[in-house]
Amino acid sequence: MITFKKLCLLLPILLLTYSTFAQKSQELGVTFSSLNNFGIVYKKQLKKETRYLRLSGANFNLSIVDVRNFSIGAGVAIGWENRKAINEKFNFIHGADVGMKFNFNEVSDDFIGVISTSFGYILGVQYRLNDNFYINLETIPKIGFSMVTNNPEPVINISGNMNSTTLGIIYSFKKKEKNKNK
Repeated sequence: MITFKKLCLLLPILLLTYSTFAQKSQELGVTFSSLNNFGIVYKKQLKKETRYLRLSGANFNLSIVDVRNFSIGAGVAIGWENRKAINEKFNFIHGADVGMKFNFNEVSDDFIGVISTSFGYILGVQYRLNDNFYINLETIPKIGFSMVTNNPEPVINISGNMNSTTLGIIYSFKKKEKNKNK
């Protein structure tokens, strides 16, 4: 939980520093699936106004049952997000997503590593709070491939339930217009 607090304190400083170098259509935010599963998302608008390239990183999770049973993981994903306006404040979002995740588990002194790749489809909504901030609620049903270090045979898994819903708080950087009269 200490890492989460540091991230919350560090994020505004990063946003202010980064805004100096921001382009017209870049976004940076924090996402949460639960209090012990959070990450960072970066989005950049592509040539088409309603399409964004997204990069999700540092998707950390931590679960501790007791001293002898814990799990920790991290992952990254890249995808394309399409936006369709519902009204002035709401957008429907959808698009493809490809990810990789690493999990390490200790169960009664046995270490188990899991490497997973996934192909998913983003489904969600965005609510614009003001010109710079919006809230993002999404789920990504996925088809994945996993390999467990203790088991040489890969395990195919399919997931896509409401347990994978994430909430994001995103900051939009605006490009400052250059004065043409200078």
